Amino acid sequence: MTARVGYAADNWLIFAKGGGALGQTSSSGSGVLAGGGLFETTSASSDRSGWVAGGGIEWGFAPNWSAKIEYDHIDLGSTNVAITSSHGTISNISSSDKSDVVKGGVNYRLNWGAPVVAKY
Repeated sequence: MTARVGYAADNWLIFAKGGGALGQTSSSGSGVLAGGGLFETTSASSDRSGWVAGGGIEWGFAPNWSAKIEYDHIDLGSTNVAITSSHGTISNISSSDKSDVVKGGVNYRLNWGAPVVAKY
């Protein structure tokens, strides 16, 4: 979940955003002998929490319509992950998860919260 704060001028909004992030990572692998035979498979998963920071620009191009582009940096931190092999052995590794995302979109505002006007 993120919040944003910005500066509006005419039809434009320039904003910065930040907040919390939740994610789940998972991986699997297999070991192969020199002759091509499979000798081991592994799997691991981890739930993580972290933070998001970013910014962007939004342009109102028609009544109730806007278009935006934004950048987000997501950091879910580092953790130790237990990897379980098909042979029953467990190995621990350190894993970090960071992502950089660019998003674009078009928004339509429904204005459901507009005041009710009585007509007589």
